[in-house]
Amino acid sequence: MNRPSIIIVMALVMISCLAAQSAADRSSVVESRIDALIKKLTLEEKVSMLGGTGFASKPVKRLGIPSLEMTDGPLGVRWGLATAFPAGVAMAATWDTSLIRRIGEALGEEAIGHGRNTLLGPCVNIQRTPYGGRNFESFGEDPYLASWMAVSYIHGVQNKNVVATVKHFAVNNQETERDHIDIAVSERALREIYLVPSQRLNLVLTHTRVDCQHDRGIAG
Repeated sequence: MNRPSIIIVMALVMISCLAAQSAADRSSVVESRIDALIKKLTLEEKVSMLGGTGFASKPVKRLGIPSLEMTDGPLGVRWGLATAFPAGVAMAATWDTSLIRRIGEALGEEAIGHGRNTLLGPCVNIQRTPYGGRNFESFGEDPYLASWMAVSYIHGVQNKNVVATVKHFAVNNQETERDHIDIAVSERALREIYLVPSQRLNLVLTHTRVDCQHDRGIAG
């Protein structure tokens, strides 16, 4: 490798290191800001933030904490007129992560256009039964594919400064009595299939909400 090439490579490495350091610094600042705000919150304010007003959380105006203005997803912004995107399994059938990221960006733009800053999607539940009422929302039965589709989707949504909400944590296989049923699943199936998307997202993403509602318990 000649001298100019070496210099260019060194410059690119330096830029990459500086960018990584800058991201780490920003993350540290954000975490410090969050810690400071939590200490300033009163008990009443903390409790109020656990509730909401339907599809929005309660703000704390005293500290400049805005509300999360949510809209349902994940196949389109369900707030007035909006684009209806393909079913999740159809998205996954493309195996095209760049395309899914573009869909996420489009969803983020439409959410902002409707005055929403939080999208309830993507859905990472695994299609292991034809009776699953949310099958049309999820990315199919392959946990590996579902994981990377969700990563790209979230990157796209959050690139537009909209919070993505992964749902519905795990083993949400039916709609009937979904708030009350007990789920019986083996430890192996839980670890190797159902939890894989959430674990993958936890490793590669930050600042993403997780919707843990439904299903009263998971029993091994």
